[in-house]
Amino acid sequence: MILTPRPYHGIEDFEHLDAILASAGQVGGCPYYVHPGDLRWWLFYTFPEDPPWANLHLWQDAHGRPCAWTLLSPQEAALDVFCLPEVHHSPALERLLSWGVERLKDLLRQSDETRLYKWWNHPQDAFLQNALSACGFAPGDERSVVLAHPLENPLPEAAVPAGFTLRVSRGLAEVERRAA
Repeated sequence: MILTPRPYHGIEDFEHLDAILASAGQVGGCPYYVHPGDLRWWLFYTFPEDPPWANLHLWQDAHGRPCAWTLLSPQEAALDVFCLPEVHHSPALERLLSWGVERLKDLLRQSDETRLYKWWNHPQDAFLQNALSACGFAPGDERSVVLAHPLENPLPEAAVPAGFTLRVSRGLAEVERRAA
């Protein structure tokens, strides 16, 4: 499978990014921890001087079908790749990662960074782990934290600090205060 990157073109591409991200749920053992709300946060709740879409690329197959996207985050020395299940489980995944590594190295050439990071990895996704290893990534990075809570144990009751109450939003009447 040959995929070609192109820069993110704006809101008209957002639906493609979202659909690719959602497709991970169609694979047994979802390969990503990313929630659709994360994508919205990354792209629309940013500082104007740091637009994430400047380093966002959509990957298309020979028919122009969007199949994957990469996000390079030079301020975090990190990259991520999100793709359709058939790309995730193919040699194309390693090519996407390699491409991202090379572009991120170029972006970081003038920095003091000595390592690159790949986030949103499921520890039981052997295919991704092998592709990452082939690209020079190793487990045990100090930025990686995987936490688990056995579902057979009850979750503790949520405690609200003294003097606070928890309630639903009152809708439009609170929009300005919520935004502030």
